[in-house]
Amino acid sequence: MIDEGCDFVLIGRAGILRRNFPERVRADPAYESPKLPVTAQFLRSGGLSERLINHLRRWPYFLLEERGFHYD
Repeated sequence: MIDEGCDFVLIGRAGILRRNFPERVRADPAYESPKLPVTAQFLRSGGLSERLINHLRRWPYFLLEERGFHYD
C-alpha cells in the first residue's frame, strides 16, 4: 500500500477501525474502511481496549460522542 502512495496515517486509521484491514484489502482491493466518526461500541466490537477508545475521544472527527460521556 505504501508503494502505491498511501500514507502511514491512513493505514494506521484503517488498522484501528478494522484490525484485519490488510487481509480485507488483499481479498477485495476495492474494500473501503468504515466512515468516520464511529461509535465506541463499534471499536469495542473490533477488540479495541477501553484505554485506546478513551484516548480516541480526544478527536471528535474519529469517535462519536456518547450521550452522557464527556472526556476531561
